[in-house]
Amino acid sequence: MKYCIRLILAFGMVFSYLNSKSQQAPDEIIFYSHESIFAPVVVLQENAEILWTWDDNTTSNSASPLKNYGSARARKNTLKVTPWSAVRRINIGYDAQDGGSPDIELVNNQYVSMVENIHLVAPYLKEWCSSYSRITSLDFSNFVNLETVECFLCQSLQNVNLTNTLQLKRICFELNSLLNLDLSDCLVLEQVRASSNKFTNIILPEQKENIWHMCIRDNPQVTNQNLFNDLTDYPNMADLFIWASNQKGDLVIPKTHPNRWVGIRAYDNQYTSIDLRGSLQNPMQAGLVDMHNNKLTKVEIAGCHQIKTLDLSHNLLSSETVDYVLKQLDEFGPTITHRTVNLSNNQPPTVQGLVYKAILEAKGWNVIIDYPTSINYFNDSKSFSIFPNPSSGKIHLHINKIPEDGIVIEIINLLGQKLFEQKINNTDTEWSLFQYPGEIFFITLKGKDILATKKVIIN
Repeated sequence: MKYCIRLILAFGMVFSYLNSKSQQAPDEIIFYSHESIFAPVVVLQENAEILWTWDDNTTSNSASPLKNYGSARARKNTLKVTPWSAVRRINIGYDAQDGGSPDIELVNNQYVSMVENIHLVAPYLKEWCSSYSRITSLDFSNFVNLETVECFLCQSLQNVNLTNTLQLKRICFELNSLLNLDLSDCLVLEQVRASSNKFTNIILPEQKENIWHMCIRDNPQVTNQNLFNDLTDYPNMADLFIWASNQKGDLVIPKTHPNRWVGIRAYDNQYTSIDLRGSLQNPMQAGLVDMHNNKLTKVEIAGCHQIKTLDLSHNLLSSETVDYVLKQLDEFGPTITHRTVNLSNNQPPTVQGLVYKAILEAKGWNVIIDYPTSINYFNDSKSFSIFPNPSSGKIHLHINKIPEDGIVIEIINLLGQKLFEQKINNTDTEWSLFQYPGEIFFITLKGKDILATKKVIIN
């Protein structure tokens, strides 16, 4: 009897020991891979000991090992680093897609379906890369030093936790399957890349002043239609890629990044107005605004002389608004680079708008419009001629045919200011431009169903 009691006590002690061992905190990160080769990379920020233990119980101490299992199937690979504080980056897939950094090594997709115990590096890790992986969920909560997350084309990834990631600057969840995206704790974010997912809303951080790249394009399932209306809190925005994201209302961007190329691409939405006054202020950088296929009726772009390409086609702009857009572009002043504005599939401009069009084209703009059917916009070279051109100041104007009710001549300078206007009835007249400052002028003829403009250069 005593022997039995002792045996039971002994078994109890062994069970208690084994149970306590099983409940100890894990000390290894586990990667479940599915191909014949597993070749991850661990980047250290200080000296440390690395121990990889493979599914066949062989080991490696390399920071960039290559394990060839010989066949593809599910396998368990474990990583232990002593100390964990030495780990800077874990890379199981990265090819620098979508504006990625060249400072991160390229690693082929490692076909990882799950990672366990990554919390072991939560206080230390700065970069995580798992592009193309099969991982369904990632928990980065309390990764207080994490700066970069690269998950490009992770089509299985549905959930990510970014709670208390106070140093996170770049996230790339392009072409994933995220069901939600909460960025409320990401207070220093610079790049948000999350196109083509499944979330219906994004919770943005209160502090947005560092964000210069925002991409949530091709997310028509978003139910919050006012995610991006007033971008006053985004003073350094450079890339706003929000096309086909079910947005509507008034888009107001009072400031953009002062030194970067600026691209605003918000087409295929339902915006009714856009106000860019105060933004796109650096003419030495390129600027693109693409708002085609919205419901725009109002456009404010005064002073946005960084714009090199403007697409407002397929909207609801009236003739007067089209005129107003052309007038604002004309007020940008001279241009030294080729620029394009597309206003097609709106109402056609009036005669005055066509004058602005001619002036812009003389400055080097490519202007695309729908022509009014009531205007005979005849060929300048056959309608009238000006010679000499260039001229020393005195020009001769010859008009092939004068309408019965006469024709109006206007002289306009390079700034779009009307310097002279008079109705004439003669086919040949002479004009002096000595009294007007400047070297480039536009001679415009206007009459019933008639509009033509030529540029004159004074040397």
